[in-house]
Amino acid sequence: MFLYIILLSSLLLSQSRSIIYNNGDPDGEAGHSIYWDGEQGNSASNKFTVTDDYVLEAFSIWASLSSSFGSLRVVLQNNNNDSPGEELGQWSITLDGLIPSREYFVLTTGECIFLDRNESYWLTVHADNENTEATWLFSPQSFYSYSTSQDYGNTWSTTLSGQAGAGTIAGEKIFYNDISPNTGDVNFDSVVNVLDAVSIVQYILDNVEYSNDQLLAADLNGDQTINVLDVVGVVSSILNGPEEMSQWLLEDLNPNSSFFGQMIGPETFSNEVSIYYFGKQG
Repeated sequence: MFLYIILLSSLLLSQSRSIIYNNGDPDGEAGHSIYWDGEQGNSASNKFTVTDDYVLEAFSIWASLSSSFGSLRVVLQNNNNDSPGEELGQWSITLDGLIPSREYFVLTTGECIFLDRNESYWLTVHADNENTEATWLFSPQSFYSYSTSQDYGNTWSTTLSGQAGAGTIAGEKIFYNDISPNTGDVNFDSVVNVLDAVSIVQYILDNVEYSNDQLLAADLNGDQTINVLDVVGVVSSILNGPEEMSQWLLEDLNPNSSFFGQMIGPETFSNEVSIYYFGKQG
């Protein structure tokens, strides 16, 4: 049964979108002594930094139990002046006295804990009660940031670099649908096609309303007006691809025109013409 749990937990972590922090499996029995006698003790905390926005999915720690029974209190905290700060979540882990040392997994998907890009956090391990004497086993390498506390987290040592408590932190990366202006993709299906052209025509005819994001996407020539030029741009994009999209100039280039040299467009002739012809000069 124990092997089944380990395999299942490992599978869950391996299927996570991203491993945010992993300092390796311990290669010995040494580690941070974790205990609390009601007045003093020892707790430890690992510092880690995320490079993207995540939702916390799971974490694991390697621990061994010295007392006959015991449990650990694991806390995720914000960074506060390079020390563990505001608590974001906490979990109790009952330690297994039958196995000297093992990895303990905790799933956190139901907690909805968000980790912000370029922010630092702390994973802290306390004794859950005065009967617990345990060890948070060291990482094999000695270049991780950590801190320790002798008063159950009221104060912390300066941040140290060395062998931190071994463990893994996994998160689901948050992907944003960045709205790029002037693309023509007004239904945001990541494809510019005839549906977008028809939709823009419907908007010009006042048959549909657009959100601000749709207005940005529909304005292909960037003139802050949605008109037939944008429809032509969408059609050009469909036929030629976005790299070959025409850049329409609103200047009248006909020397025989009374508007020669002026910046004109459909709004200049509103309600006066029903169709525009766009051709090459010369």
